[in-house]
Amino acid sequence: MTKNNEERQTIRRRSSSGQSRTRLSGRQSDLVNEALSRYFRTHEKLPLLEEISLRPEKAEYTGLRNLVLLKDDDCIGTLDEFGERYPRLYNEILRLLVEFAKQPQTEEKPQTTADQKPEVPAEEADLPQAEPAQPELDRAEAYIEKINALNTEIANESITNGLYQTCALLKHLAIAEEKFPENKDKLDKLYQYYLPILLDILENYKNIGQSASNHEDFHEAEDRLNKTIILINEAMKTISATMAEDDLMSLSADMTTLEALLKKDGLVQEGTLSGVRK
Repeated sequence: MTKNNEERQTIRRRSSSGQSRTRLSGRQSDLVNEALSRYFRTHEKLPLLEEISLRPEKAEYTGLRNLVLLKDDDCIGTLDEFGERYPRLYNEILRLLVEFAKQPQTEEKPQTTADQKPEVPAEEADLPQAEPAQPELDRAEAYIEKINALNTEIANESITNGLYQTCALLKHLAIAEEKFPENKDKLDKLYQYYLPILLDILENYKNIGQSASNHEDFHEAEDRLNKTIILINEAMKTISATMAEDDLMSLSADMTTLEALLKKDGLVQEGTLSGVRK
């Protein structure tokens, strides 16, 4: 019983950056292990993120510690080892595994009543949660401060300019969050996953650049970092646009209504807008 209770507690480890690493609760582990055990009976690997997938280290799936992480089909280590180095991305992988486990799974053969497990209530199978290890990064202003601090130690002009744009977009998002608080949940993943992962990447890039800046692979990593920053900036532009989506639709509807009323009441002559550029 003591062992089971310990396994059901949320265990947190810390990386050098101070980020908490979470593990699934007992019920979540049961749910995920059952789903993965079924899945790996008929599949070799499970794609999770772009370029990243999981497969059992041995022929048969026996648990999360038995999983290895693949990048472009190249093994980069066990999931547990990966979690020690990249806790934020590890936490996202756990979240995706719980989501995967909650999806309807196809069975090889019908389950008997004895084989079926009681349905896990939604409130008990919530996604793994970790208390923020760095609460000072909860707001856009704090992310801007952190990114600017790292940016001062980066010599690559293209990366620097990309990060200046990242900070400018964060300022716009802070304004949008204040104006449209009902849509602030659209920023959750940005602050909980995307930006923390970006900070980890920048920190690693800075550290590697101090000793391996002349290495051929380092220049390839710089090119990929440039592309990564472009992608996250585009993602923030998309989020910013969706923050005001409902209000823009309402604005368009109001203008359409007003135009229709003016024409209906005969107050506007035909062709009035013919010279106005669309």
